[in-house]
Amino acid sequence: MPHRSCFATVLAVICMQIGILAPVDPVAAQERPHDDDAVRLTARVIDGRSEEGLLGAVIELGGIVERYVTGVDGRVEIEVPKGRYALTVRRGRYEVLSGDLDVFEPGEFTLSLERVGTMDRTATATLEVRVVDHESGGGIGGARVSLLEGPDAVTDQWGYAEFSGLDLLVAQVSVEMGGYATRTAPVALHPFRTAAVRVAMTAEEAAPQPVEVVVRTRAMDVLSSNYIGRRGERAGLFTRRMLEELAVTRLSDALATMEGFRVERPGPAEARLVAPRNCTLDVRVDGIRRRSDRLNIDVVPVSEVESVEVQLLPRRGCGVVMIRTRR
Repeated sequence: MPHRSCFATVLAVICMQIGILAPVDPVAAQERPHDDDAVRLTARVIDGRSEEGLLGAVIELGGIVERYVTGVDGRVEIEVPKGRYALTVRRGRYEVLSGDLDVFEPGEFTLSLERVGTMDRTATATLEVRVVDHESGGGIGGARVSLLEGPDAVTDQWGYAEFSGLDLLVAQVSVEMGGYATRTAPVALHPFRTAAVRVAMTAEEAAPQPVEVVVRTRAMDVLSSNYIGRRGERAGLFTRRMLEELAVTRLSDALATMEGFRVERPGPAEARLVAPRNCTLDVRVDGIRRRSDRLNIDVVPVSEVESVEVQLLPRRGCGVVMIRTRR
């Protein structure tokens, strides 16, 4: 983190931290200092090539429930306490921008996004929403998921709802369920990709939790569906944030918390996940089934894991542990 005296304005700090795509430090983001006095900032998101403002870019700050969406000139007002924040900017047809944001005093800063290689104007996006109970982490079936100016759906017994063929840049997602506070949040969509959203529902009097989003490539979705069939049973999902909260040193320690599953350790550096039906799950890393270590759930260091999804086959076979790395 740069010394305060090195920079005269907030803009200079952000150019240093974000302009070079500084990696997010989760520990530093959690330990950021807070101040009772909120600081008001103006963020402007632009096209890296034309330098024109971008409408509909979604800005997320670590630990902040609210999401900020840019207007027609690419600007949006942000008001947060002083401190360091993990910042993520998403917008359809552009690469995701991540970095650290240091907030010291009011000011304006600019964030430049680069276009993705494919700019097919007819390309559509997929949105996958999973609704869970914040306390238990279990999926909530029967919740109504609605998109502003779009379709709606009801979650299945595992808490999943899916929308495909979307040509929106930003989907305003609203989730309603009896006994829980209604949640609404904007989600940036990406052509040829799936935005996987995890919405943790809380009681009306409880503080809401930030909505989590993981963007998957369409190729990853195809690889997964080819293996498990049209609709396998999704037994568990661990995001990067969930792994950090569990503070595990091995992926097997996180998967061992799944009800009905058990972990077997045939060797000091090998662990296997056994399903309730007493069969061992295969392991795939970024969609690829390895010739060696094909059953080892500790094949990837937990620090390199972005998310883990455990899926069971409905009829034959056992299932698969889908490990997506941070690369």
